[in-house]
Amino acid sequence: MKLAEDSNNNITLAKLLITQSDFNNQVGLAVESNASDSPKVDLLYLKFKEDRPSENELVEVIFHQLINYSLPAKKRAKIYDLNGNILDTSQHMKLFSEARRSFIAYNASNPSLQTENRYSEVGELISFCVASQYLSAAQIAAKMALKTNSEMPVFGLDGIHARFESDSTLTVFYLESKMTGEAISGAKQYADSAAKFEEDRKHKLNEYRIVRDLSNLDSLEGDERDLVINYFDPYSIQNEKIRERFVGVIVYSEKLYEEKLDVDDEQPLDIHEKHFSGNYAKQYDDMKGNVRKYLEKSGATIGKSRVFYIAVPSTKTIKELFAGEMSGEHVR
Repeated sequence: MKLAEDSNNNITLAKLLITQSDFNNQVGLAVESNASDSPKVDLLYLKFKEDRPSENELVEVIFHQLINYSLPAKKRAKIYDLNGNILDTSQHMKLFSEARRSFIAYNASNPSLQTENRYSEVGELISFCVASQYLSAAQIAAKMALKTNSEMPVFGLDGIHARFESDSTLTVFYLESKMTGEAISGAKQYADSAAKFEEDRKHKLNEYRIVRDLSNLDSLEGDERDLVINYFDPYSIQNEKIRERFVGVIVYSEKLYEEKLDVDDEQPLDIHEKHFSGNYAKQYDDMKGNVRKYLEKSGATIGKSRVFYIAVPSTKTIKELFAGEMSGEHVR
């Protein structure tokens, strides 16, 4: 696998980027941040199937990304021959089983425990899709593959993605996912995490080590691999060309989904989604203001911060649906 090059012959990470068209089909954008915003805040939501938000479809789509998210690119590449043809479907199933085993198990006998952070890896999977689709940033560290105990969460950041810019600088996106009952709680948690990571040089150096030694960049070859990895050497010239951004993906339960319109055959099919997204967008200033307030309070650098809110009817339901996909049967 080699790095792609753009029209200016600048190195890119396009070959490592997994497009997320299915995810984009299920997630809508109510408000998009501007390039000059500080902080940048985007409001995402579940698209509608007439009057029904697409909870099941979202969970199925992110479940389909299980292998892409969990396993290193070099391991994934082994199931294809030199012509890009899959060799043996059983090899694919082996990768699927390995990826599924890396996730914390859902405890159906005591589901109340699963509403807390312990079963929040589904949020990490969603953040992988958000970074790929909305930031056009490739995953450069499959951190789930580093777990030595599937029943423990990943240490440190939830994800590391990156993209090269046209001026050969590298923007690195450190991902932090939150699944909460309320948007304001997610904003506070994200701001606290952003400030702590920014101040913790030891933590950042460890993430650099993971990228250099245990990352998807290992699927690159020769001089190309060495060049990219040098960006993550804190003592190299290339390291001066890195922009670091801390991205929060906050999945939260939005009560506006409860404000339903009657089904009316005389109305356009998309009236339900437009009704929701219009009301949702009206909350933008308050939600952005809360992010800024908590970032200022925590001491995080606002210009290095970005938040994607994803409104869902219930984060608890999203977790349960995902657990059902992971188990291959409905959770009862």
